[in-house]
Amino acid sequence: MSENENFLSSNETDVTLWLLPYDKVSYQASKRDVAKLSATELARYQSCRLSRQKEFLLGRMLLRHALAEQLACPINKLDVDERQRMPPYVPLAEENGIRFSISHSHSLIAVAIARCGIAQNTVLGADVEYINPARGLSAAAVFCNAMQKQLIENSVSSSEKKRLYYLFWTQKEAYFKACFYSEASSALSTIDFDEVGRRQGHDLSAASLEFMVSGQAERYQCAVYSSWIAVPIVKQLMLEENHFSPNYQELCPQWSHYKLVID
Repeated sequence: MSENENFLSSNETDVTLWLLPYDKVSYQASKRDVAKLSATELARYQSCRLSRQKEFLLGRMLLRHALAEQLACPINKLDVDERQRMPPYVPLAEENGIRFSISHSHSLIAVAIARCGIAQNTVLGADVEYINPARGLSAAAVFCNAMQKQLIENSVSSSEKKRLYYLFWTQKEAYFKACFYSEASSALSTIDFDEVGRRQGHDLSAASLEFMVSGQAERYQCAVYSSWIAVPIVKQLMLEENHFSPNYQELCPQWSHYKLVID
């Protein structure tokens, strides 16, 4: 058995969504965490504005935590290399058929991860979006198809309009991110997802989430697009004095399941 084979998780098909809510004001980047960045990551980190540096650093640290847990290996075994307009490259993850997807919005960092084998047609993409009460819905004209726009417009309440807007947005973003691993991609406005029963095969799961950040409730929409028939496991980590907590809380959101439809 090779050294890499020792790192494999016994649970090969689960999709795990790791979540890290944080206070954007009080959080200060840890020098210990910055020191863990690779040369290419550090260059990108230093090129970011301060607020972007925080989410970039936490995203890369959460990715390392999730990969180390999935592969049962020390974090210092993970080399991470930045790529232009692509997810970072992690050789040990690639060698073991690990797919991952990073997302961040407002005060939330998310990393979806799964071991799926080395087949090129296996995909994974995740997106989280802060449900901003003040945000307009004009962008729906760009990423929604005619039926989706009509559903939003015909909704009786403003809350339902916003729910559908963020649902469609996260679904399409998750699909788009998954296409980094596949040659099959389509214009976002041509994509739809039909809701299916829990026992049927599905490509995407979506759920609403709520977190308390600095004493305020924040609502998010999330979507995970994958090649597997699996309800994502959701694990929430916290920061304690700017460092990751050694413990996590397993969340149980109410997932809805969808099947991909392309016009």
